[in-house]
Amino acid sequence: MLTLGAVHTGLVQHSGALPVGRAAELLDLVEGAAVVSVRRPMACTTSPEMLTGVDCDAPSSTGRRVRVVGTIIGRVSVTGGRIAQSSVDTRLQRAAISTRLPWQIYLGRPGQLDAIGKVSAPAVVDGYLRGGAGRSEVPHTSLDLDAVAMQLLDRVQRGDLLDRRPPLRAPRTTLRWSIMVDDRSSVDDRASFTVGAGQARTLEVTLGRHDPTAARLLCEDLALHDWLVTTVSSVVDDLAATSWPPPVRVHRLNLLVEHLTRLWMPGARVPGSMSALAQELDRQAGLTRQWTACVQWIRDQLAAATAVQSLTKM
Repeated sequence: MLTLGAVHTGLVQHSGALPVGRAAELLDLVEGAAVVSVRRPMACTTSPEMLTGVDCDAPSSTGRRVRVVGTIIGRVSVTGGRIAQSSVDTRLQRAAISTRLPWQIYLGRPGQLDAIGKVSAPAVVDGYLRGGAGRSEVPHTSLDLDAVAMQLLDRVQRGDLLDRRPPLRAPRTTLRWSIMVDDRSSVDDRASFTVGAGQARTLEVTLGRHDPTAARLLCEDLALHDWLVTTVSSVVDDLAATSWPPPVRVHRLNLLVEHLTRLWMPGARVPGSMSALAQELDRQAGLTRQWTACVQWIRDQLAAATAVQSLTKM
């Protein structure tokens, strides 16, 4: 079984951290459906799931066109009142018949795409994550999970409850992911995380068992902490390379401490079945090592600034 997904991560466009109750109001996107909020170990509020219908081509590195019809599941979450994420996914399987069915059938199978024709899972993964060898972009007729994720996150960020005066500038990151289930007993869980150009990332996972919800939570957790590292390290790199006036440096560092450093908690929402893989991904990407180095640099800079300020008052 093959599942494809995308996660878009960004700073909530608001001047302060959203309380859980306010986040729940913001994410009340489906009438009559419940918003889910948890407070431990980190406050996280998640919207109801939403469906998007698609009738398009499957991504492919070979250029072979295979029609896929079905639905994509999406949801938006706010973590720590500060980080907004949209997450979409769909599982791909070959259709039982070679003709398109009425929409009611597809709506009754949420988050599933039927491939009308023979489809190669490795070619789909390669086409979705990398666009295929020698191709600069995926055809516009192909499945576009990023567009769905972007639309969901835009909808929330434009909500009336947000003042759109964030305390710092932080670009969004995008993570495309694929999960292939290979239930042979000899198969070990494995994953490969790649940081691409700009803010794009990819994650390719192979599992020896079918656990789609746990795997999706792993992808969302990785995307969140990659965004934190990317955002904080970009400010640190800028301050280290540029001679900003001391008050400006201290102000920018204090913003990171006030709004972001408390949110670092890798694996907090990753189920136990995925914890070993999550730790291996963290080791591969070096996220915790980079985060620790950045936070230590911030503390050293603030301590030095405090010492200088104390000396000038003597």
